[in-house]
Parts: sequence; C-alpha cells; structure tokens
Amino acid sequence: MTAQSPSADRLIRPRQTMPAFVRTALVRQELMALYAARPAYQRNDYLMWINKAKREGTRLKRLQQMLGELARGGVYMRMAWSGGSGARSGPKNPQRAPAAGDTAKRTSRAAKKAKSRAKGRLTRKAGRI
Repeated sequence: MTAQSPSADRLIRPRQTMPAFVRTALVRQELMALYAARPAYQRNDYLMWINKAKREGTRLKRLQQMLGELARGGVYMRMAWSGGSGARSGPKNPQRAPAAGDTAKRTSRAAKKAKSRAKGRLTRKAGRI
C-alpha cells in the first residue's frame, strides 16, 4: 500500500500494522487496490479488528469477512457504506433489518409481560422488572 488518504495522519485509534497473512490474502485475491481506496480509518479498523482476535480461527474468519466486503463493495463491517459520497441506500445495517414478524413478537412479549405483572409475578418492588 503506497498511497494513503489525507486523513491517515489524523487517526484516533492507534495505527495498526498489517500482518503478512493479511497482505498475502489481499494480493492473492487482487483486492489490495480496493483496500487502499478505503478511508484510512476503515483500513485501520479492519486491521485492529483482525489483530485483536485471540484465536487463529477468529482472525481468519474476520479476514474472510473483510475480503468479502471489499470484493462486494458498498459494505463496511456489515453496514451499508456509500463509498464516501454521503448518500445511503437501504438500512444502516442490512443484517439487522426488521423481519416481518418482529412487530408481532414484540407485541406478544409485551402482552405476556403485562399478563405476568397482573398476576403479581413481576412487581417493581420485588426488583424483577
């Protein structure tokens, strides 16, 4: 990675070094240019996220997620990313978009809680709420 974005010197988090296995994977999958095109904070966050993993399996899993997001484009840490244009398309986190039955589940849980409260199982004085 030769070119760095202008904001590279203004990172808030400590600057991370790129492990050899990450560099090798980026080069093999021809994603180094896409990685270098990302803002400095994203490159640094990806590396910190991978470096902080304690288990080798977790590191590899995180590496695969990063590579997939770079190849797919428009995604950063499972969130929609517009590439810096400021426009968003879709929900902030497409993985956590509300499902069709979510409203019914919430209503059902609230109804069960109200029913339990009416029966005296849950009381504020008992400290169980």
